[in-house]
Amino acid sequence: MITTSNQLLAALDAEFGFPNQTDSTFKKVKQIYDNKKNQHVIWIAYTVTVNPGQQRTESVKPQYGKLFRELTGQD
Repeated sequence: MITTSNQLLAALDAEFGFPNQTDSTFKKVKQIYDNKKNQHVIWIAYTVTVNPGQQRTESVKPQYGKLFRELTGQD
């Protein structure tokens, strides 16, 4: 069954994924309300388990990837 959580995990895997990835998870770490901007802010932790027997062939994208830029409207 495809859930919103599965879709978010798939998007995170596509954005930051490793070619030798065996598993991944995410969880909410913290949530606040920013009164100045009238926004809910949620921190998540995304963890990836990799197969240690394989060499990483792609570099992980630094700081902000394509998905982040699309979601925030930044270029």
